[in-house]
Amino acid sequence: MSDAKSDSSEPRVSEPPSDGRVQTRYGVECNITIDSDAWFFAGTAHNLSEGGIFVATPIVQPIGSRFNLSIHLDDGQDGVIRGIGEVRWIRQVEAGEEDPAGIGIQFLALEGDGSERISAYLREKGPLYHSDDGS
Repeated sequence: MSDAKSDSSEPRVSEPPSDGRVQTRYGVECNITIDSDAWFFAGTAHNLSEGGIFVATPIVQPIGSRFNLSIHLDDGQDGVIRGIGEVRWIRQVEAGEEDPAGIGIQFLALEGDGSERISAYLREKGPLYHSDDGS
């Protein structure tokens, strides 16, 4: 996998998508590592969908930044899910806010059966958020 590069040098802040979300988010607990030429992060993610993941971290990267990622699912299968992700939105937190700072990452590519593993894993979980129409 080639090293991912940032497409932007200036950080832009955006809010998490509040409507028009294409995929349901699920509450999970999975370890994730993210790396690029200039950045490395290892931590736990608590929000996953078939198209991306939210990583709580006070160290944010600019929207459009791309990097390699490895997701460690507790799905009973050996091996991590590897791929390329891109920062799609940033949450910066003001004093007193409850939601954690972090980055919303869209999966651009997942190796092998990564997409299928995530889909199967999420089928076993309950959605984190429901849409207004109950779907």
